[in-house]
Formats: sequence, structure tokens, C-alpha cells
Amino acid sequence: MVWKNDGNCCGVRTWLHLQSVSADGTRLEGEPVRLLTQDREWEGGVVEAPTLIKRGRQYVLLYSGGPYHTDAYGIGYAVADHLTGPYIKAPAPLMTTDTLSGSVRGPGGQDVVTGADGRDRIVFHGWSADRSRRMMYTADLSFSGGRLTVGAGPASQ
Repeated sequence: MVWKNDGNCCGVRTWLHLQSVSADGTRLEGEPVRLLTQDREWEGGVVEAPTLIKRGRQYVLLYSGGPYHTDAYGIGYAVADHLTGPYIKAPAPLMTTDTLSGSVRGPGGQDVVTGADGRDRIVFHGWSADRSRRMMYTADLSFSGGRLTVGAGPASQ
């Protein structure tokens, strides 16, 4: 299981953790492993909404950062050769209001799904144009050479 401590509520570090669960999924087992924490300006003091996938021989940990109620919310990722890390963050966020040319404001809360065609897509939420609600969006996603890239999209659902 990958989870976040709620450090941003209390002015302490927020960490994304990895921890084993029992076979029936009802109990935590062992000690949590710290994977990464907020240390980039764009993260605005919080990392949350972890999504962990494996592509080829590498693990990719996607996460959201920044204040979700603003255009500053975004999606970042880090890559590791081993499940428990160390995870190396990409030099810049994967998706932000700016990288999406304002077509989605404050993207975050992502997940990765693989379609029947075998292609990955990132599913995420962002503010509607009038900022009255958060909507779901999808975009093509690819991983090559240790880097994620977002392709066609985003399309609202």
C-alpha cells in the first residue's frame, strides 16, 4: 500500500510511504518505508495522492503537490530501480496549469490505466473553466528512457 501522512495539516513534513498489508488487506504489516517528501517549490509544502506503477524494470511513483484549490496544484513523478527506492524526482512537474496551456487548471489526483489497446492513459481531475467544480480528464501517457510524457489530451469526461 502507498499512503501519505497528513503533515501538511500541522506544519510538519509530508511523506509518501510504502507499507505491506496482510493477505486479506485488512492489516498493516511491518514498518512503513519513506519514499519521498516535499522538497520542490512547486509542491507547495505537500505531496499526496500517490500512484505507483511498474514499467519495464523501473518503478514510477506519480503524486500531486501544491494547494489543490488553486492553479498551482500539479502532478509530479519520481523513478526508482527498486520498489523501496531511492526514488529520483523528475526535474520538473509532469502536468501543471502551464504545461497544459491553461486547458485544465490545477491538475492532480491522478491514476494510470491501461486501455484495451495496451496504451497507458493518465486519469486526473482539474478545475472546470468557470472554477465551479473539479472535473475528470484523461490524456495519453508514455514512459521511455526513465521519463514520462503526456501526449494527446486532455479530454474531459
